[in-house]
Amino acid sequence: MSRSFSFLPRGGSEMADLIKRYDWDNTSLGGPEKWPQSLRTTLSIMLHSKFPMFLFWGEDAICFYNDAYRPSLGNNGKHPGALGNKGIDVWPEIWDFIGPLITDVRRGEEAKWIVDELLPIYRNGQMEDIYWTFCYSPVIEDSGNIAGVIVVCSETTHQVYTEIKLKEYDQRFENLVKGSPVGIVVLVGEEMRVDLANEIYARLIYREADEIIGKPLFSFIPELTDPFLGMLNEVRTTGVPLHLYERPYFLYVNGEKIDRYVNVVYQPYRNIKGEIIGVLALCSDVTEQVTARHKIEQAELRARLAIDSANLGTYEVDLLTNDLKRSDRFNEIWGLEANAPRASFAKLIHPDDLEIRNRAHEKAIETGLLAYEARLLRKDGAIHWIKASGRILFDVDRHPVAILGVVQDITEQKQFAAQLAELVKERTIALQRSNEDLQQFAHVASHDLKEPVRKIKIFANRLQDDLDGNLSDKSKGYLDKIQSATDRMYKMIEGVLAYSEINTPGQKTEPVDLDTVISNIEDDLEIPIAQKGALITKSRMPVIDGASVLIHQLFYNLVNNALKFSKVDVRPEIKISGEILSENNIYEVVITIADNGIGFEQEYASRIFSTFTRLHSKDEFDGTGLGLALCKKIVERHHGSIEAEGRLGEGALFTVRLPLTQRASI
Repeated sequence: MSRSFSFLPRGGSEMADLIKRYDWDNTSLGGPEKWPQSLRTTLSIMLHSKFPMFLFWGEDAICFYNDAYRPSLGNNGKHPGALGNKGIDVWPEIWDFIGPLITDVRRGEEAKWIVDELLPIYRNGQMEDIYWTFCYSPVIEDSGNIAGVIVVCSETTHQVYTEIKLKEYDQRFENLVKGSPVGIVVLVGEEMRVDLANEIYARLIYREADEIIGKPLFSFIPELTDPFLGMLNEVRTTGVPLHLYERPYFLYVNGEKIDRYVNVVYQPYRNIKGEIIGVLALCSDVTEQVTARHKIEQAELRARLAIDSANLGTYEVDLLTNDLKRSDRFNEIWGLEANAPRASFAKLIHPDDLEIRNRAHEKAIETGLLAYEARLLRKDGAIHWIKASGRILFDVDRHPVAILGVVQDITEQKQFAAQLAELVKERTIALQRSNEDLQQFAHVASHDLKEPVRKIKIFANRLQDDLDGNLSDKSKGYLDKIQSATDRMYKMIEGVLAYSEINTPGQKTEPVDLDTVISNIEDDLEIPIAQKGALITKSRMPVIDGASVLIHQLFYNLVNNALKFSKVDVRPEIKISGEILSENNIYEVVITIADNGIGFEQEYASRIFSTFTRLHSKDEFDGTGLGLALCKKIVERHHGSIEAEGRLGEGALFTVRLPLTQRASI
C-alpha cells in the first residue's frame, strides 16, 4: 500500500521521519492516506512550527507533537511512545488536568489560555514539577465540526522560578528593611514616591509607615524639600552615592517646630535591568548624640571660662609614665619653667606641709578625690599658699592611671584670713568685755534704781495719807498718776534685772518637776486667778533637766500673760499640757499653754518675743514688754524653742519644746 506524505515539511525533521516510519495501521487512525485533510493540514502547520506544539485528534485524543516540544520531555521522555497513542495512555499523570480541557474545547467551548500552570511530568527518570503556559485551540474540519485540539505550549519553569526567587529577594529585602535598626526608605521617580519604608524611618518624620507608602515624600513633609530634594535628584541622575553626617533638619508637628539631627546615606536604587529608578536612603537619628556633645562642649567652655576667671592652673598626671601636662598658669603659680619635670614641683612643697600633700594623695587613691592646701618655697624666695583639687582616674581593674586637677594660689586669701582672725579675736575680746561691763552696769543700775523708786512710792503714799480729805479731785488724779508711773518703773527695773541675770553663765541644772512648778505658779498668782475667776486645767506634766529658777520664771510669765490678756467679762480658761516625744533616740518635752483671751494677729507671732515689744498700750494692759522676750531667752538657754499661734479675739497658743536632759550646767 503506497503512502503519500506530501504534507510533511520539505527536508524532513525527526518527527516527520518518525511519522513516515510509524506503523499507523495498528492505530485507530489507520494509515496517513486515510487521514482527513484537516489532520494533514494541522500536522503540516505543527511540524513546520518552531514553537512547541502537540495535537490531540478525535474522540480518543490521539497524540501528535513536533520536534520543538520534544526537548521538554527530557532524556527519558515519551518519544516515540507517545506518537499515535491515546492521550490518557500517554499522559496518565496529568490527564486529570488536561483531559477535561481537551474535552471542553472539542465540545465547542472557546479556546483556553492557561499561564504558568504547574504540571508535574515524568522526565529524566523522575517526576518533575514543571510550569507551562498553554493555549488549547479547536481544529475545525470543512464540515464545521471540531475534529481535534491543538495545544501550543511553552515551558515557563525557569521564568516562574526566577519570579519566585525575585519575590523571595523582594520579601527578604522588605524584611531586611523592616527589621533594620536604622531608618530605610526607597524613593522612586522624579516625584520621590515612597515605595518602601520601615517604622524607624517613619518615626524620624513623625509619621506611620502605612500612611506614607505610595505618596510623594515631600507632599507631606514640604519643610524638607529645600535641604534634601536636590541631593536626592543628584544621586538618582548621577548614580553617585552621597553621605551626610549630623545633618540638621526640622519638622512641624502639630504646629510645633522640632529640630533634629540625622546621619544619611543615599544610594542609587536600580531595577532588575540595572537602571536607576530611584534612591535608597539609610537614616540614623543622632539627635541625642549631637545634643549631648553640644552640652559637653558648652560645659567645657563654661569650665574653661570658670577656670580662667578663677585664675586656676590646670594639670594632668599620667601615673603610668609620670608625665605631667599643665597650663601656663600652673607654671606661674609654682614659679617654674614649662619644661620642668614633675619631681621639681614636689620639691617646692614646704617641708612642714609635705606630709599633708602625701597623705592627701594616699587618701585620693581610696576615695578618688584629691584635696589639700600647702605652702610653696618658690625659687625666688617667696612663700605662697596653694590649694590643690583633683580627681583620680582608674582603669577597669581600679588601678589608678591618671590625675586631673586644678591649683589655685590662695596666698592673699590666707593672709586676709589671718588678719581677719586676729581682728575677730580682738573684737571678740572687746565685745566680751563690753558685754560684761554692760551686764554689770545693768545689774548695778537696776539694783540701785529700785531704792529711789521705792522711796518715791512711799512718800507719795504718805503725802496722799497726810492730805487725805484736803485734796482736790485734780490733785488726787496727779497722785494716782505718780503711783501708777512708779509701779511701772519698779516692774521695768525688776524685768531688766531679771533679763540681765539670765545671761549669767554656769547655771546649775537639776531635775525639775513641771507639775510642782505649775502648782507653785498657781499659788503665786492666786489673787489674779481668784479676781478673774480663771479656770486652769492641766495634764500630767513630766520631769525635765533645767535651771529651776529659770524654768519657774518661764512658765510664770506664760501663765501670767494668759491671765493678763483675758477678755473683759469672759471667764479665762487656760489649758496646760505636756508630753514626751522621741526621734532617733533623741527625747524632747513639748508643753502647750492655750487660752481664750484676746489673741493677736498671726503676723505678729515672731515679733512678740522681741525685747520691749508691746501690741497694746500701757493704759489697756500693764507690763514692761520684757515677759515674752525673757521666755524666749530662757528657752534658748535650755537649747529649746518657743512658738506662738494666735487669732485675734479667739485666744493664743504657746508651744515650748525643751530637751528632756541637759548638761550639768547651762
